[in-house]
Amino acid sequence: MEGRKRQIAKPKAKKHLFTNYLFCADCGKALWYVHYRKGYVCGNYYKHGKYVCSQHSVKEKELIEVVLTDIRNSAESLNENEIMGRLEVKSQQARKQTEKQIQSLQRRIEKLKEQKTGLIRLLASGTITEIEYKEATESGNAELYSLQEQLKGFQSQQGNKSTGESIARLKKELKQFMKLKELTPEMVHRLVDRIEVQADGSVNIHYKFAATALLTA
Repeated sequence: MEGRKRQIAKPKAKKHLFTNYLFCADCGKALWYVHYRKGYVCGNYYKHGKYVCSQHSVKEKELIEVVLTDIRNSAESLNENEIMGRLEVKSQQARKQTEKQIQSLQRRIEKLKEQKTGLIRLLASGTITEIEYKEATESGNAELYSLQEQLKGFQSQQGNKSTGESIARLKKELKQFMKLKELTPEMVHRLVDRIEVQADGSVNIHYKFAATALLTA
């Protein structure tokens, strides 16, 4: 059609490694990636200038090295025996809790089945009518089904990987952290909570893991 302008879709902005993780330590705004700087700058400063905030800039390459060094140091400082001991304790606690829940569900299921058997006897003896029997069993059947589904779920948990398999997996992950050479978006998402950038370019990194929780983050 004449006079109709062709609309060109704008290209989507590339999401850089630390997008949504970097924040200005003073104004709290997110840092923006600036190509010619090869790093990030306070969004407030970049948009409104020095009267609103200072630049709070950091190079992406330098930040990657800082994060990688932090992760390696954390991995090296981990006491493997302590981690495995804590995992064993945690696993035992989870098993005991699951067993208690299974036993509780089984008791309730048996009770409901006994009640249903009692209602059948009452119906057979003519003590209650068929309508009364149906009304009494409807809610009981619904609860019984719900409990049986819950029981299946807990029994499935019992059949999950053993502690030994979990320990083997954690040992493998520990070795991977120790020789980490590249920081991927997946690793940033898994390990980093937020990074605050000071006016002088120094950073304060908040991780999602504590010293002994690195491998289960």
